[in-house]
Amino acid sequence: MEETDPVESELKEKKKDLVVIALTDHTPNGDAAISHAVAICMIFKAELCILPLNPEPKQFSDSFLNALQVAKKQGIIITQHPFKSHLQRDIHDFADSINAMMIVISVSQENSKSYFTPRKALRWILPSRLPVLAVGGTYPQPHAYQSVILPLDSSVYAKEKALWAGYFNRFYQSEIHIIYKQYRDSYLAEKVKANLQFTKKIYGNLDISYQTHALPDTWEEIERCAYHFAPEVKATLAVCMTTKYPTVGDWLFGRKEKKIFKYLDELPYLFINPRDDLYVLCT
Repeated sequence: MEETDPVESELKEKKKDLVVIALTDHTPNGDAAISHAVAICMIFKAELCILPLNPEPKQFSDSFLNALQVAKKQGIIITQHPFKSHLQRDIHDFADSINAMMIVISVSQENSKSYFTPRKALRWILPSRLPVLAVGGTYPQPHAYQSVILPLDSSVYAKEKALWAGYFNRFYQSEIHIIYKQYRDSYLAEKVKANLQFTKKIYGNLDISYQTHALPDTWEEIERCAYHFAPEVKATLAVCMTTKYPTVGDWLFGRKEKKIFKYLDELPYLFINPRDDLYVLCT
């Protein structure tokens, strides 16, 4: 009897009922979040669930209506929910109840442009057991998500990050670009080497197409290096693990997540929390 790949079996089972949640405040930034969510739904053959962060306007924008029209042409099932207060408190239970796979938000450095400022976005992202795709005010490019950056570091949570980057190849044949720093510190170098070996092994087993890129050892976090490296491979997404245990430096100089938010207009980031019960599409 032929043995079935358990990963392939689970993907086939889940592809039919996945849901992407898009949070919108009906500003141009909110419209950008909807457009990116539609692109993600097209990639993962998922349904689109739109949750408003404030009461609906009297008239929807042309950008919002155009995104919905594109979704309908692609056969994407769309559910628009009415405004509900205390959304942040209830969203995680709600996401579980509809089998959501991802949340999409738009973040702006300017308070007047978006509901999500960097501070507010971080408060929403950190409790989430689902990955949160954070975008800026720009719409998806025609080649969006075809080139994905996986920044590898010495963290023990590299597995979840590697898996999520790999999904874009398995569903969309995206090229995965693994970047890592050539640490001068031997301990960190060995940790990165182990994570790189693990990632190569799992990608090899799953026939995931990837390239590796060694970067110089710099003071910047590897996730911020992803932004500077992105133009070289025309990347339109980077996968990032959030910081589980902030250091003194994080409190003094700012968390890396807040530093990354300023890049979102040019490079969306998929934020994943290092949690024991983290949601993944397959194991």
